[in-house]
Amino acid sequence: MRLRMVLFGSLATLVLLVGFGGPVQSQSEKNKEAGKFVKGQGCVRRGVEAGCLVVKCLEDEKVYNLLFPPGKKPAPNTAISFEGTIHKGPTICMQGTPVRVSQWTALEMSCPEEKPKKKCR
Repeated sequence: MRLRMVLFGSLATLVLLVGFGGPVQSQSEKNKEAGKFVKGQGCVRRGVEAGCLVVKCLEDEKVYNLLFPPGKKPAPNTAISFEGTIHKGPTICMQGTPVRVSQWTALEMSCPEEKPKKKCR
């Protein structure tokens, strides 16, 4: 019994030290990217968190969490071209690289509708 407790404690400590979800980017690495200019094109999609918008770029399939000025964001399923800078600091959106959008324009292309997610039974 004691051996199980020691093994479980060691495993729990290892998980905490290694972390969840893969490699962790250090604060200095994040600071190097912050403010970097980015641009891309893709279809605006709803993020996993309410109110978040993401784009998977057509060129390299990189996912960006787009942060728009209040009242100036496109509707989901709109194809856009955007420019902005990498956002420094945390966001509530838990996917993609956060980008503070400085300008965007709608593109003359249609985006496929998002498929509804299947619910567990």
